[in-house]
Amino acid sequence: MNFRTDLAMELEQQHRSEGLTGVESEEWRAGQLSINRIRITQEQAARRIGKPVGEYVTITVPAFSDDVTAAHDEIEAMAEQIARLVGDDKGLVLVAGLGNVQITPDALGPKVIDGMLATRHIQGEVARAAGLE
Repeated sequence: MNFRTDLAMELEQQHRSEGLTGVESEEWRAGQLSINRIRITQEQAARRIGKPVGEYVTITVPAFSDDVTAAHDEIEAMAEQIARLVGDDKGLVLVAGLGNVQITPDALGPKVIDGMLATRHIQGEVARAAGLE
């Protein structure tokens, strides 16, 4: 049976037995989170896996029905991974809130987006107000 996936973690697992070089994989736990980091470092591996050279992080969380308590340590672990990917230059970040707000189990993405403050469109205004332009 063929499974279609675009997650680097799953693609790396499919090709692991081939002895593929140019791919580094590590996995660890932070509280109840499972964090998987894939680094594709060579063009040949990128072509084989079907992902550009780069770093890919997959964070797996337990079902919300299993534990609905606030998990501060897990939120911090997620924030740490995002901050590490963005780096010190505080580059642009695309946030996609996938889901359907009308269907409770599928509403997390849109709910997260509702809490985001998008500032790219005001970057020039802030610079002008601060006298930096």
